[in-house]
Amino acid sequence: MPYKLIRDSYWTDPKVNELNPYEKLIFLYLISNPHVHFSGVYYLPKKIISIETGISNRCVEKSLDVLIKKNFVNYNSNTIWVKNMLKHQVKEGIPNRLQLEGIKNHLKSLHNSILVNEFIDFYKLPIYTPIDTPIHTLIDNQEKEKKKENINIQEKKNYKKKEKYKGEIIRGEKQKFLDFVYLYPDEYQKLISEIGQNQTDEYIQRLNDYIGAKGIKYKSHYHTIRMWFDRDSKGISKNKPKFQGAIDWLQEEQK
Repeated sequence: MPYKLIRDSYWTDPKVNELNPYEKLIFLYLISNPHVHFSGVYYLPKKIISIETGISNRCVEKSLDVLIKKNFVNYNSNTIWVKNMLKHQVKEGIPNRLQLEGIKNHLKSLHNSILVNEFIDFYKLPIYTPIDTPIHTLIDNQEKEKKKENINIQEKKNYKKKEKYKGEIIRGEKQKFLDFVYLYPDEYQKLISEIGQNQTDEYIQRLNDYIGAKGIKYKSHYHTIRMWFDRDSKGISKNKPKFQGAIDWLQEEQK
């Protein structure tokens, strides 16, 4: 709302006259500050009240306590409800259809504050969702949807983990060859089919000896053997021993 209605009878109201100057000022602020919603229930941290009125935090606390005790307002978790504000801000104290829709949408933004139900019960407003669901049910459903969303997020995370290790789950566990070489069963069979049983056993032996001597770790023993075999196949000659091709390649890379 671009403006708020403040009746001149405010200053002659017997209940208002019982308030001290600070309490009157804070109550006036609560119905006229730039954060106000015409329903009277809205988000307002106490620190903002102190900053914008220039009144100390301690005085704000005391004044709010008095206003709560005298039933002017209610306050919970940074949400304020000025109890009679709505009936002074709408024609004849009864909100029209558009105003009811605006109130409904506004209440959704208050993150299920306990003041929302108190406000609805107090005014007994016919606030419904498009499918005629009472706002109480709407708020409950929002909480359920939030829980579902959290569950879905967790399920997606679990799914990604399963997908990440899907290959390992299908393959089973790696088999140990000699002291240090580990291969999946399908990797071992692929090596046999690609380079033969004798070559496979020879490269496993050489990789095992190399790891045992150097203490080097490889992410994939299968790919290490394949890399060695490919490089040896390209660089081998009658005068060069096995693995000489791989050694030559490493020396070229270091130049």
